Amino acid sequence: MIRSSTIIYSVMRKHDLTPYSYLIADLIHKYTSGQGFCNQTLKFIAHELSISTRNITRCVSILIEKGLIENIGNKSNPKYRTTTLWFELVVTETGGEVLKENYKKVCEDVIEYINLTFDKKYNPSTYNDRFKIILNKTFNGKKITGEIMVEVFKFCKITWSEQYQSSVTPETIFGNKFMTKYLLQYNEWSLNNKTHIKERKHIAII
Repeated sequence: MIRSSTIIYSVMRKHDLTPYSYLIADLIHKYTSGQGFCNQTLKFIAHELSISTRNITRCVSILIEKGLIENIGNKSNPKYRTTTLWFELVVTETGGEVLKENYKKVCEDVIEYINLTFDKKYNPSTYNDRFKIILNKTFNGKKITGEIMVEVFKFCKITWSEQYQSSVTPETIFGNKFMTKYLLQYNEWSLNNKTHIKERKHIAII
């Protein structure tokens, strides 16, 4: 049984967490075993904090939405763990943010690669804000990198039909659907040995 937790108030305020949400994430981190996920149930953690299971379920949904924890199992057999972002915010206390000079450099490198590879003339400074948002997020417990952003862009170029090629731009790919759609499709494509499921091959994916 965990005896105590320390709340970093600046993290709690900045990420708009309730004390219970913060403590739930902290216990998930502390109860994570060598298998790489929390070895206690949400019911157990709810009992530890003297809150209802409905309350803890709501808090977990918020923590997942904010990228602080993730479920690497499934709905019927969840396996929760904290993300790299939580580790940087709370464990190492680095603030969990990509430094300005870093995300600007990544943006310049990625856009330069796209320009050279596809003979384009996109202006990197146009996409600085988009890169800052994306590079502060995690996927499968790992921080998004410029390399991943390039791979997702190339994936869209390779797999989208000629009809949609004009839409494969940094404006589209690195917009608000990057995390919720294009990155997920790229990941599925990679896991399927870079092939599409037959019935989905010709579906428009913008």
